[in-house]
Amino acid sequence: MNRRDVISAMLGTGIVIAGGPLMAQTGRRGGAANAKLDDALAAITNSAAYPLSSLSVLAMRAGKVAYHQQFGHKWIDNANPANSKPADAKTM
Repeated sequence: MNRRDVISAMLGTGIVIAGGPLMAQTGRRGGAANAKLDDALAAITNSAAYPLSSLSVLAMRAGKVAYHQQFGHKWIDNANPANSKPADAKTM
């Protein structure tokens, strides 16, 4: 199973699981661990081999939101990229 199949399966079921040092931070945003996770997820969205228009991630720990972020675009205007709209919390 390649990376695209794994991401499709996770997104199709609405399940994204992250653990280890990338989720060591508590709270919704901030810290070097979250910056590292942001970079890894942005790289997935911007992959030349398997580009995604957008990616929304929500991770929970002990019943509380531990991380949430959106990447990419919710609306893409190929004719005029300045009109493209970034993904945000309301994208899902």
